[in-house]
Amino acid sequence: MTPVRVRVLGGTGVIGPDGPTDLGPRKRRSVLAALALTPGRMVPADHLAELVWGGDPPPGAHGTLHAYISTLRRALEPDLAPRAHPTVLLTTDDGYLLDLPRHDVDAAHFTDEIRARHRQLAPLASQLTSGADPSWPSRTEVVDHVEALESLLSMWAGVAFADLPDHPDVLAERAALEETRVLAEEDRALALLALGEHQVVIVHSEQMISQETLRERAWAIHALALTRPAGRRTRSPPARCAWVAERGTRARSGTRTARTRGEHSATGPGSHVMVGPGNAASGPRFARSIDALDLGSGGAPSGTPAPRWSADNG
Repeated sequence: MTPVRVRVLGGTGVIGPDGPTDLGPRKRRSVLAALALTPGRMVPADHLAELVWGGDPPPGAHGTLHAYISTLRRALEPDLAPRAHPTVLLTTDDGYLLDLPRHDVDAAHFTDEIRARHRQLAPLASQLTSGADPSWPSRTEVVDHVEALESLLSMWAGVAFADLPDHPDVLAERAALEETRVLAEEDRALALLALGEHQVVIVHSEQMISQETLRERAWAIHALALTRPAGRRTRSPPARCAWVAERGTRARSGTRTARTRGEHSATGPGSHVMVGPGNAASGPRFARSIDALDLGSGGAPSGTPAPRWSADNG
């Protein structure tokens, strides 16, 4: 099989053995994007036409699809002999099939990798409740996860499946991918918090909450980063310093800020952080999650040893 990778996290593209491949005009690219919604699965011709033309295929759509598929095959497998069977874009009795493993389609690869890393980083969420925990991955593993998450997030080049019209199936997939992207952003922030990169997380979480103002987990991450002592941090690698310089402007005007209340300081025991417009929190569930934070001690429950490498152990 010819090595081919399909990109749909933005405009549709193909990376072949010789580099990027010209797929031609948008409608032709949309056929490949529609098949990339479900790599490895047959798509009936009628449904493919619905996806490509946004639920309103023209007369003769099947013939047009056939012509598009033939042209795409030549682009995907330029060295295929005239009578040879294609190995990437297949025709079946019932429809068409993009015969690629999921890791060769960027959207599917992104989803699978983020879900797997989310499961492995799940113990770090204890920072938002009970504090550092022995179940955390090792420091080296957390660093590796951060680098991998940054690489995965850099795959995005625009709106997912941008060449497809707003068919319900396309909208559902875009929404699912966006949810996965936000989850990856939050997991990266939690990992950076565990590593002591509190200032980086403050900048990053401000961006998150400016875009997802009702995202309780992002607000909790932001509040916790604000209450960590500024001196309790690790050395940032040059690549991350460059990332902060490039993306780390303060959130746009109108971003909600964190405010402290109570008689104690923000870093003292028993303090609370209220986040949201005015003096109101963003709903009772978020208020409870913020109140659960032990902002003074790092939150480790009595008698529970934290990982020896954690930022809370200084």
